[in-house]
Amino acid sequence: GLYWYFKSKDAVVAAILAQLFDSDLAALALLLAEAQPASDRLIAFAQHTAATFDEHRWLVPVGVELFAASPHDAQTRGFIQRYLGRYREALATLISQGVARGEFH
Repeated sequence: GLYWYFKSKDAVVAAILAQLFDSDLAALALLLAEAQPASDRLIAFAQHTAATFDEHRWLVPVGVELFAASPHDAQTRGFIQRYLGRYREALATLISQGVARGEFH
């Protein structure tokens, strides 16, 4: 079974969530390179994220459990912090692009 490939249930969950996060981050990276207005790209990213969330809503309880474990588990906390940091950096870049173009004040 799965435990031949993963050491624990948390490792399985982390691998699934990593794939979802990587997909969202890849979509966001593509949007950073586009020439559309930043507001349109932010909306496109929100729509992509909502669709991904809806498609994988069965994972929500598992994700909540993972987030709840993060204060007590350094590996889980690091996993979440790395992904949230990448989201924050990419979204900050997108917003900065909008500010530089005069789209946001």
